[in-house]
Amino acid sequence: MQLLASSQFNTIYKSTTGGMGWFKVGSEITDGYGTGGPFVTKLAKSLIDPDMVYAVGQRGIWRSENFGSSWQLFPIPDSLWRSGGYYSNAQVEISAANPQIVWAGVNMSDKGKVHLSTDGGFTFAPVNNYDKVTLGRLSGLETNPLDENIAYALFSFAKTPKILKTYNLGQSWFDISGFDEDSISKNGFPDVAVYSLQVMPYDTNIIWVGTEIGLFESTDNAQSWHFADNGLPPVSIWQMKIVDDQVVVATHGRGIWSVTLPELKDYKPPKVPLAPNIQAIGESPSGHLALKVNLKSEYDSTIVFVKNINSNEYKAMLTIPKNNIGITKLRINYKVDTAETVNSYIVSYKDGKEYKTSIYNGIIYPLTEETVNYSNDFESSKSGFGGWGFSIDTIPGFVGSSLQTQHKYQNNSSYENMLLTPIIVADTLAFFKYDDIAIVEPGEENSTWGDAYFYDYVVVEATKDGFDWIPLNNGYDANYDSLWLAVYNGTKPVTQDLYRTHITDLLHYFSKRDTILIRFRLYADAGSNGWGWTIDNLEIQPNGYLDVEKVFTNDQFIINQIFPNPSNEIINFDFTIYKDSKVKIEAFDIQGRLIETISDSYLAHGKHNISWRPEEIHNKIIFIKFTLDGIVQIRKQILLK
Repeated sequence: MQLLASSQFNTIYKSTTGGMGWFKVGSEITDGYGTGGPFVTKLAKSLIDPDMVYAVGQRGIWRSENFGSSWQLFPIPDSLWRSGGYYSNAQVEISAANPQIVWAGVNMSDKGKVHLSTDGGFTFAPVNNYDKVTLGRLSGLETNPLDENIAYALFSFAKTPKILKTYNLGQSWFDISGFDEDSISKNGFPDVAVYSLQVMPYDTNIIWVGTEIGLFESTDNAQSWHFADNGLPPVSIWQMKIVDDQVVVATHGRGIWSVTLPELKDYKPPKVPLAPNIQAIGESPSGHLALKVNLKSEYDSTIVFVKNINSNEYKAMLTIPKNNIGITKLRINYKVDTAETVNSYIVSYKDGKEYKTSIYNGIIYPLTEETVNYSNDFESSKSGFGGWGFSIDTIPGFVGSSLQTQHKYQNNSSYENMLLTPIIVADTLAFFKYDDIAIVEPGEENSTWGDAYFYDYVVVEATKDGFDWIPLNNGYDANYDSLWLAVYNGTKPVTQDLYRTHITDLLHYFSKRDTILIRFRLYADAGSNGWGWTIDNLEIQPNGYLDVEKVFTNDQFIINQIFPNPSNEIINFDFTIYKDSKVKIEAFDIQGRLIETISDSYLAHGKHNISWRPEEIHNKIIFIKFTLDGIVQIRKQILLK
């Protein structure tokens, strides 16, 4: 379950663990304390399109397509939006009937106008003011759950209208609280501050209004009003929302209340076309731009637009005909020669109307040729990686260079560094190995990676599509090693003998012949930090090979027989070579480590038999590797004690 929580001045936190852990989002929002943020943060969301969230401030509307993970400003340029620097009552609301309709405002007076977007928050235009009396600052905006053309503007001025209703997207407004130009309501509505309103979708004649003295109700479409004496205390009601079959009410100082209404049991919001969104932008192992998109409706067509950061013009790079609803992974015919920031957005079309995404960006790197084998001791090469927060350098007091983060690393950050050489997962001996020291903030005792109380961590990940990164082992912190923890606690210095070796089998996570990208990542929360991370002696499948019988037409040699198999003593290798050649025979353990070179000599063409007695025989599996003129064959051998 994902949650958003907010406090003053557009301070927003997000939880992806149902409230067990929280992290701050909204760093892009510059309307904050002293810079035009509302004293009480206003967030607008939609039951129809739950990913969409809006915030508001002096500069305009802040829009998120991913439930608050990232935000983009859509300014409202009309000077009538301004309010003399006072934005604590700024309002934003998404239509409950159509999330493409978004209302926003601070005032309805000569100082400001309510604004409306009909394209999902990308552009806003002012609507007309109420023309019978002069009003002022808004105390709320609400919408109708069934009719996208209807909205309500709420006010809290004495002896003036409290609820204005529009039937036509703000072209005209009507007072339904009975004041009009009088100081006393003609239909029983009290002369009190109004903060919230809820129209019941099962009967739109029923309207609930939250005021400073409690809940008022109309059952005849605002022809008359009465105090809803239904158990709620006479307290200010700031918000009312329908959640499943309940109305949830937020009060001032008296907690959260809810009531179950059987009539809401079968309520479903209107089904309307939704805008797509881009869930991730990345780079595929082929070096192409990759997008992970959510096509939320059946569109007539969808177009992907792309430009690099130095270009002035977007280009249509891919057109998708009618689609299935759901997540789609796209590979875009866009590659780079140098590292480049790429911007992309999507426009979908349905019945002649546009539904588009925000602009997303990512860094694309030029990749080298894919390979099976890769190793790097970080001495001869200072390049070959792309990302941020890492460098290849020598740590003071250490001998030799390594891949490392800054020391200390920064709080509330994520450092990433990707190997720019795509790796083909070998058919056998697909082992990934590195040495490292990770002095990062440890989690609480008995916490495990992924828990709310497992704080900073390092992790090595791989992907075969550019966005779904799979951890090659669980993330870990300074608790991984007692000496690392001693360094973190300040009782021991960082020394080179603290390197620890990690080995993992890529075939546990990927299939043979998958082409993958690999990255190193350090995540730091907002709490404490540590010395950082250093990586050395990177080896990827140093003895791994693709099965030659699947990729070569082998006219050089053939392995006739290896016997006995299983064996508890001498092993015989019976093979034939078709020309005079150097033949190398090696034995490796299951982790790819060389056991012994059995033979490495020139042999005449013809049939040969070589015998080998392993020095130590234990119950285990080993691999026998034959190499002749660059052609390799590998066979599995079982040893029995």
